[in-house]
Amino acid sequence: RPDVIHFHELNRSIGLTLAHLKLAKQTGAKIFVTMHLPFYSCNTNVLIYNDTLCDGIIRHYRCSECSYKTLFNIPSVFAKPLAGISLGAENASVTVKLPAGKVKSLLSVPSVISRIKSDLDELWQHADQLISLNNWYKKILVDNGVPANKISVAPLALVSTKKNTISKIKRP
Repeated sequence: RPDVIHFHELNRSIGLTLAHLKLAKQTGAKIFVTMHLPFYSCNTNVLIYNDTLCDGIIRHYRCSECSYKTLFNIPSVFAKPLAGISLGAENASVTVKLPAGKVKSLLSVPSVISRIKSDLDELWQHADQLISLNNWYKKILVDNGVPANKISVAPLALVSTKKNTISKIKRP
């Protein structure tokens, strides 16, 4: 039986997932997870909202709108109302009744956002320690309900002494 199991990233759907972490926990070993990518806090995995760095707080409407713009390439003028419509469809349990297909995928974005939040909650509850590669992402995890004492920071080797002055990030 191992004393420690260290995951160097978990994915929400393929490869190593939360299910593997739960199985590993059953061995009685201490479980550590290094958070290399924001799979468990950002549906688009880029943490950019409206061409600026996102605060990373999981919010159904904003994250749905961003997903539509980033993943589906839907213009903002349509993404905003679509986020509202899809949230209404989710709240009225309409989405689950739709047949599989593009419409259901489009309207299911808010339920994906809900799953990201619940998966993040399960992740920190089953892991003994999460490891963030910087304080910025640690703050995102804490802002999403992860207890600060469950997160260690292992900074990357290159540390800038200059304050971040990036205000806008241009998309290609």
